[in-house]
Amino acid sequence: MSLSDRRSFLSVLLALPVAACGFEPVYQQDTAALGLRGKVLLDTPTTEMIFDLNRALEERLGATRDPIYGLRTTYQESSSALAIQGTAAITRYNLIGTSSYDLRDLQTGITILSGTVDSFTSYSATSTTVATAAAADDARQRLSNTLSDLIISDLLVRLPKDPLELAPALPVGVDL
Repeated sequence: MSLSDRRSFLSVLLALPVAACGFEPVYQQDTAALGLRGKVLLDTPTTEMIFDLNRALEERLGATRDPIYGLRTTYQESSSALAIQGTAAITRYNLIGTSSYDLRDLQTGITILSGTVDSFTSYSATSTTVATAAAADDARQRLSNTLSDLIISDLLVRLPKDPLELAPALPVGVDL
């Protein structure tokens, strides 16, 4: 058996458990994930941190053209000393971020999906104040990007396959 035949055989063998577990591509045709692109209106940011998070979310969801859904996010951030020298100088900080989100139908205002994600990143505190401030800003940008990736991933995994299932159920006794 040649090397290329072995690779083909092994790749087919490795794909069997994935196919058996019901794995489907998120961006496959006729999925709700494709229906989010350009359809999600982000709430107006109230803080610089939410502004950065919304910027990262818009990069992933695309500019809103015909909004159907609204996405409200919250953002909390804290930092802690990670590495301390013998002279009590902090040389590294850990930046911890948590974001909650609510995806809602804009017509009814009913929340369709909600969740919370969290992550962390670190930055180095160097000898100069300017370099430390630049490293902290860069860490905040990385954290915003990571949290937005986690929010998008959570939405895509939890969205039903049929976009009509996203529509909230009408209360009992309501006629169309």
